[in-house]
Amino acid sequence: MLELLKMLCSANAPSGREDEVIKVITDRLDGINVQYSVYPSGNVIAALPCGKENSPRVMVQCHTDETGFMVKGHRDGGYLSISPLGISDAKDLVGKRVSVLADTLRHGSIGAVPIHLSKDKDIPSMDDLYADVGILSKDEAEKDIPLGSFGCFDTDLELFGKDGSFISGKALSSRIPCAVLLETIKRLKDTELDANVYFAFTVRGKLSLNGATEAYNRILPDAVVSVAGIPANDTPDNTSPICRLGFGAALSRSEVRYRFDESLTAQLRSVAEAEEICVQTSRPMTEEEDPNFDIFRMKNAGAGISAIRVPVRNMNSSCEAAANADVLSVICLLYSFLKVIDV
Repeated sequence: MLELLKMLCSANAPSGREDEVIKVITDRLDGINVQYSVYPSGNVIAALPCGKENSPRVMVQCHTDETGFMVKGHRDGGYLSISPLGISDAKDLVGKRVSVLADTLRHGSIGAVPIHLSKDKDIPSMDDLYADVGILSKDEAEKDIPLGSFGCFDTDLELFGKDGSFISGKALSSRIPCAVLLETIKRLKDTELDANVYFAFTVRGKLSLNGATEAYNRILPDAVVSVAGIPANDTPDNTSPICRLGFGAALSRSEVRYRFDESLTAQLRSVAEAEEICVQTSRPMTEEEDPNFDIFRMKNAGAGISAIRVPVRNMNSSCEAAANADVLSVICLLYSFLKVIDV
């Protein structure tokens, strides 16, 4: 599982350029010997048909992409002007190691005028930022790094804490769910099911989420289970965190503008209790806390929708953090739930 997660997190796959992580996912599905399709959008949908007539269709969804940026201009001295993809705060980028995905992979960092040299001492805006990838002239930058090139954080996956019980690295909030779905497929492959289960690895989750909407429209499910990261803002000064690291999979009755299906959520809790799987109740997020809520939740054609969330600290940053125990509880809950789901 750790090796799989390392491969998924090592893939450079900002929104709109998910091909590297899609390759990891499809290679894994080939190894499991499971039927799947890759669509022009980049969505990957794997199917576990139950073979029973008139069986319900269940969609399990996660997104594959990560926060990043796009090159929008070239500056004197070889610097690159950038536009964020899924990042809303400039301070999350300044000084971070990044990779720029041109014809040749370039490593570098994000820079801005140092705060102690800034005239107004303000935190820089996105327009103040630039990528420095070791190019010394504008002409060379224009030649080697085309406009529209993608970039993302350059951070290795590492274990930390007592006995390596925590994980840190980039893109954990999307790649842990990918690993969860792949592990669940592996465990369920030879299990008798009462529903046709479709696992959708969708693109552009950090942007408009039209990848998830497309997958929904292709599958037309009777029920949807979304698996994704959720901010674990359990800092010392926060008396009302959304959820906490190390307390298990996060379940909620609602998120932002959508109230989850009560029957599916009750089934998830019942399974967790019966199987003695550690879960926690997450506080409903505001739109400011989770601006990239899933569009397909509000556009669905009647399917019941619920969610299993992976608590992640520092979401959408260069170094996210998660607890191994929480990842295991999400896998166990999803696997046990899909064996008995009643739609």
